[in-house]
This record gives sequence, structure tokens and C-alpha cells, in this order.
Amino acid sequence: MPLKLRPTGLGSGPDSLRWFWSMTVNGPMTRSDRVATLEEAKAQFQKSWDGWKAWAGLEEVPGES
Repeated sequence: MPLKLRPTGLGSGPDSLRWFWSMTVNGPMTRSDRVATLEEAKAQFQKSWDGWKAWAGLEEVPGES
């Protein structure tokens, strides 16, 4: 499943909180945050996604989406 991040259009004020990412899962990893850049949002989401897959005992199959 491809990841799509986009600005919400909801002003949060500070530029350091411009991007919001979230995922709805159970487990011990971070599930949402606000960050300054799209790159940082992607990196944090990927770290949390990888942590969830490890916690859930899952792995992605190459070539499938």
C-alpha cells in the first residue's frame, strides 16, 4: 500500500508543527506526531510502521502492494 502524506490545511500556528502523520494500530509504538517537514513526517511514519510490523510479527512481501 503506497503511503500518501499531504498537508491538512488546518493551521497549527508554528512551522514546527506543520505536518501531521497518524496511523491507527495497537501496539507500543508512536502512532501520531506533528513535525516541521514532510521528510521528517515520512521518516517518523516509516519508523513507527516498521516497529508495528516487528511487534505484530509481520513482514512485507517484495513486489506486492
